[in-house]
Amino acid sequence: MAQKKAKYQGSDLFNKRAYIAQEHLEVMSEITRLCAILGKRSSHVRPDEECVVPGK
Repeated sequence: MAQKKAKYQGSDLFNKRAYIAQEHLEVMSEITRLCAILGKRSSHVRPDEECVVPGK
């Protein structure tokens, strides 16, 4: 029974990590989108200076 419980906990941890990774992707894509809007609306602000965009 102890082995089953440990296996379940490991699976649960994996699910939590996957959920957190998904949330992180959504947040980063939202930040990128908002930076693009900000860059278009104000000519003196460049998104690459004001915002950290993943992958650059």
